[in-house]
Amino acid sequence: MNKTQSIIIILTCIGFSTIASGQDKSRSILDEVSTQLLAYTTLQADFSFSLINEEADISDTFEGNLVMQGEKFRLSVMGVLALCDGNSLWNYSAELNEATILDPEESDFFNPINIFTLYQQDFELKTINSKGSVHTIELLPKTKNEEYTRIIIIVDNAKKLIRDVTYFGSDGNKYVIHISNVIPNIQIDDRFFIFDTSKHPGVTVYDMR
Repeated sequence: MNKTQSIIIILTCIGFSTIASGQDKSRSILDEVSTQLLAYTTLQADFSFSLINEEADISDTFEGNLVMQGEKFRLSVMGVLALCDGNSLWNYSAELNEATILDPEESDFFNPINIFTLYQQDFELKTINSKGSVHTIELLPKTKNEEYTRIIIIVDNAKKLIRDVTYFGSDGNKYVIHISNVIPNIQIDDRFFIFDTSKHPGVTVYDMR
């Protein structure tokens, strides 16, 4: 798994919301979370991202931070800084001192609306555990998925927040996102989402737009 794949998984998990199937309370719980998240003007989330493969004896955890405002976002994790100002998407590697520029509209995933609606597709939903306001929901894809076999989401319905998302990869890897802190409606300067090359002397930039 490369760092770009990690970023995709992280954004998907943090932005995970509306599901298109399910007859029990799982659907309504996730819809309520989605409605709350989409109502925020801005959102900051601190999280940890873990990659686990018991057979290969792999267990790595990385801390990260995400700030979102409409079509704009700033994500920092695993030594990579991803910045989207609504027009351009920059991925910067501090280790390589290299930046890649992409057009957000060329990727369905990086469309901010799709971050919240990426999984509006067929899943079998089931609440497998409930304790107070905390619900554990299992999602099984109705059609074969080459990337994962199931997803487990832990939701705090009282706070309208997702606590944990676990992807069970078809490759035997398990990807776990634990969201430790969420702060809504923070004040942000638009410059926060712009990559400033002057702050990274010698940076090599690849424009892929």
